Amino acid sequence: MITAFFIDSHVQSAKRPYTAVNCYNAHMNRNTIDTLNRLNASFYRENSESFDRTRQTAWPGWERVVEQLVCDDVDDQSRILDVACGNMRFEKYLLEVVPDIELHAVCVDSCGELAVPVHGCEFLSCDIVHELMSGGTLIESWGLGYDAVVSFGFFHHVPSANLRIRLLDALVDATAPDGFIAISLWRFAEDSKMREKAERATVEALAALPLVDELEEGDYLLGWNDVSGTYRYCHSFNDSEIEHLVEHAKGRARLVDRFRADGRSGDSNEYLVFRR
Repeated sequence: MITAFFIDSHVQSAKRPYTAVNCYNAHMNRNTIDTLNRLNASFYRENSESFDRTRQTAWPGWERVVEQLVCDDVDDQSRILDVACGNMRFEKYLLEVVPDIELHAVCVDSCGELAVPVHGCEFLSCDIVHELMSGGTLIESWGLGYDAVVSFGFFHHVPSANLRIRLLDALVDATAPDGFIAISLWRFAEDSKMREKAERATVEALAALPLVDELEEGDYLLGWNDVSGTYRYCHSFNDSEIEHLVEHAKGRARLVDRFRADGRSGDSNEYLVFRR
């Protein structure tokens, strides 16, 4: 639970309304980033089994991504990097829909409890947010020259707009010339019911968590299965933020596909597919 590792200082009132400030270009405090990252690490470590049970099916958006890769130059000998691989269900999906592929994948995540062995996959333990925050060179451990680099369901766990830009740069750095980069960006706050639930959970969490006065616009602390005291940091993206990511990548990576998919509404994630 969160109380196991957070210092009980600067505690905010549960009655305080949740209003994330509009500070997209602000510099989130390093202590806040570290707190939110440790919160997520604790969440996935303590809830890996229940989370894994809810994450067994492929996302509909993956079909379009894989079609893009298969129709071009990502063949059965290609090297793939999956950043924040979770339980490696994307790799399982690849093996199902492209049965002739000889999978060569490096799967990176900080939660070894979720990782399961998959043929052709090498698991690499890495606290990605910590490395981004410390200025570490992620590609030194990831390697270079991948034909495809993917990161699904992770950008919303990276605190601060600045670190999300840094993550995109790292993904491009790891990609070979003419290789593909595919990412998903969660837009859950556009669903009124999800947003209201997220706001309630955030108010509750702010009563217990210190050092989170600098949440950026779109930042929330979500609950899990109605378990008291269990939260994870998630960011909900909007049009302007996504445009900023696309613009930032120009000159190094060309946007070749952009679409929305997934969730009950069929559009909860926005996908960006670049070609370096």
